Amino acid sequence: LGATDANPGIHLRPRLARGWPLRRLGMAGIYEMDGRADLARDQIARTVVENEDDAAVLVRLAAYHMERGRWAEAEHYLTDARRIAPTWEQPVVELGRVMKELGRADDARRLFEEASVKNESGFAPWYELGLLAYHEGDHPAAVRSLERAIALEPASAESCHLLGLAMERHQGAAAAIPWHERASGL
Repeated sequence: LGATDANPGIHLRPRLARGWPLRRLGMAGIYEMDGRADLARDQIARTVVENEDDAAVLVRLAAYHMERGRWAEAEHYLTDARRIAPTWEQPVVELGRVMKELGRADDARRLFEEASVKNESGFAPWYELGLLAYHEGDHPAAVRSLERAIALEPASAESCHLLGLAMERHQGAAAAIPWHERASGL
């Protein structure tokens, strides 16, 4: 194919370049687990510098911080990703999850609603709206959102189970049984 280590070829070069941010984040995680926080920070800094205008990489950076409970750092990267890719719903959904973790339910709800408009066939915003409503005790809203989520992703056992719980509180046990049975069959 004409590719060598010194000259990876026209088709290989872009694929290798796309992999570096994930490699660096992987290395950051390894360094962090090994107690070498300075090297982890260096890998993250290099990823940011080299990909500051790539919304997908910024979302992945945010996920890295979310996995470690670093909500403020995640919020920063997701805000930048939203600015770079204003029509993409993923940074909005993830930012909503961050807001939920920070106890800012109203902000989370607004973001999940925004994401559901950006991508009407997106499952995640509807599931998150249902989960948020359920935990707030608004069972009718939870039912509406979860029914929409299940319509978009019928094989989601988690959604079916949560809908069963919401139905039980909203309409009674008889309404919940089919959803629990469906969840256990998935």
